[in-house]
Amino acid sequence: MFKKMIKAVVLSAALVAGGVGTLAATASASGQAAAQSIELRFGNGHAPRYHHGPRHGGRHFAPNFCDPRHALGKAQSMGIRRAHVVRNAPRRVAVAGFQRGQQVRVVFANQRGCPVIGYR
Repeated sequence: MFKKMIKAVVLSAALVAGGVGTLAATASASGQAAAQSIELRFGNGHAPRYHHGPRHGGRHFAPNFCDPRHALGKAQSMGIRRAHVVRNAPRRVAVAGFQRGQQVRVVFANQRGCPVIGYR
């Protein structure tokens, strides 16, 4: 397995070196500038995934409850202006604001994803 990988690396390096030499010769013969960069890629082409938890500088919310900030964002995406949290109880989060000139109140369940359980 290791021998196959070494053979592949040596073969690809030889092909790249031959291709760059040929490219430089043809570009200089035609009077145009040759490319000055070489790009080697290894792997399957997928970028690595980075963790964004509290240890890595990102915010981390517990996945099993409705955070009041998440409820505010969801209410604002529903079109409620000047939204603010009215009540944060163990089972629900109530958000109030204005929509089309009228005062509205949305109640979200204190579960993952903040599902709407009341709207008036």
